[in-house]
Amino acid sequence: MNEDGLSERSYNGPDDDDCCRLKELREERKLELIEAKEEQEELMEGDLKEEAIMVNKIQAAIKAVQKAESRADAPAVQLCRQHNVPRVLRRLREALLL
Repeated sequence: MNEDGLSERSYNGPDDDDCCRLKELREERKLELIEAKEEQEELMEGDLKEEAIMVNKIQAAIKAVQKAESRADAPAVQLCRQHNVPRVLRRLREALLL
């Protein structure tokens, strides 16, 4: 601002008003783009957190299955042995390859 309290413009030609209006539009657009970028980053962070949670759940499930398989008295393992699942799977695989 100058001494009169009026703002100084960088351009004082015949298209002064248009120039200032365009500058304001550019600044508004710049702020919109910054906000959109920040919002996108927040969404990506949320997706990464959800993915990490899912990976942890899957890893825990794998460990639980491995632990159950290591115990001979596990119901799922007994059921597989009782119905001879490995042999059935082997026969299915052989049938599919024929």
